[in-house]
Amino acid sequence: MAPSFSAPLDTEMARAIERTAARLVPGAPFATTVSTGATDRPYYSGAGLTCYGVDPFLVEREDAQRGVHGTDERVSVENLGFGLRLYTGVIQEMQGGMSVNGEQ
Repeated sequence: MAPSFSAPLDTEMARAIERTAARLVPGAPFATTVSTGATDRPYYSGAGLTCYGVDPFLVEREDAQRGVHGTDERVSVENLGFGLRLYTGVIQEMQGGMSVNGEQ
């Protein structure tokens, strides 16, 4: 049986990602990624782990069109901060709104 590239959108993790993204970027839709490049997602899926392939960056269209893994591939400091806020927010959502350090 071939490993799956898809991930269900009716999970608590998907809802946590969606709620967090909506807080950080109001109006932004949530969807799992579709990539023609290589990904480890099917292997994790085969091990029973659900992966969503969320890229925690706000990349300008021109930057995205240059491609990945080029000689000038980079992410801004602002985008690193956004990614940290996104991942931290998802963790807090999964903890029932509790902050990473245990505070409500």
